[in-house]
Amino acid sequence: MAEPTTDPKPEFSRLIELAKLEHGPITLNIWAEPEERLRIAERFGLISLDALDADLEVTAIGPDSVRVTGRLHATLAQPCIASLEPVPAEVDDSFTVLWTAGAGWQDEDDLGLEIEVEGIVVQAHADSVDLGEAVAQQLALMLDPYPRVSALEESEVVTDIPESAAEDGKTRRPFAESEALKSLLKRLN
Repeated sequence: MAEPTTDPKPEFSRLIELAKLEHGPITLNIWAEPEERLRIAERFGLISLDALDADLEVTAIGPDSVRVTGRLHATLAQPCIASLEPVPAEVDDSFTVLWTAGAGWQDEDDLGLEIEVEGIVVQAHADSVDLGEAVAQQLALMLDPYPRVSALEESEVVTDIPESAAEDGKTRRPFAESEALKSLLKRLN
């Protein structure tokens, strides 16, 4: 019988103990080292990740919940969806994450607090939260889902059917072969 596997250690782990939040919010800056950036780039299919850092404010909002608000900064290159050429990008955006113990969301009635979060809610570890993994996940959410190299030159853009194709009077039917195959299969059955 195979041993159960555990989750691999995140590429960019920065744990903060919940006990450190007892005396109020903590403000900090975290950044990824070159080896960590290389592993994050591999995880998210990036060509390069030249910089990744975040300015964070970590606040306890009740006995079992932590809110992290921050601003993420990254310099990277993604592959173009059409040509696979590098598409340079700068990410500079804010985010909020709420960690809560237990299985579900706690609303303001449960905690006696007003909570407004426009982010993700994740389950907390027993005594700490991983700020690095939260930043890595936020980076993934902020990436352009369809990166493209800058616009093609006007001469490279096909805007009309070439005259030779229009003159022969034939319309190209890309699925004609599959229709012929369907017809053949019907006859064989």
